[in-house]
Amino acid sequence: MKQYFVLYARDVRTEHTKKYGARMLFDKAKEFGHLLNATRFALSNLPATLAAKLPLTEEAKPLAKPVETNYIVAVEFFGKYKHTDYTGDTESLITFDVVRCAQSELEETIATLSAEEQYANCIHIKRVLVGLELDVFKAGAKK
Repeated sequence: MKQYFVLYARDVRTEHTKKYGARMLFDKAKEFGHLLNATRFALSNLPATLAAKLPLTEEAKPLAKPVETNYIVAVEFFGKYKHTDYTGDTESLITFDVVRCAQSELEETIATLSAEEQYANCIHIKRVLVGLELDVFKAGAKK
């Protein structure tokens, strides 16, 4: 079972040009079965976000980021954002909208992000990743 995931290829430029508030945008995510593999991948793809899926393993608990909003909800959308090339052709993109929240806000955050699929018929949710954000450097030191 793939217990860990890494969000990488953060689209900081787009985040700054639009009003996303507390959201982050990532272009890619990869799932892993072992913490060591996930950590190595995250460290080689910084800035990246490393998270453990719920329910947490004993191995992941001490690596949690020490902040109140350390839970991650990442929704993979297809068609929410588009790219237009120099010829005028438009291509739908796969992106991850990511929100950090407290554990008490998880259900509400998932529902809010998932509801965006209903606003436009061209947006489709491919998957939802939920987990506890881990400190990638603490996990790397644990090797």
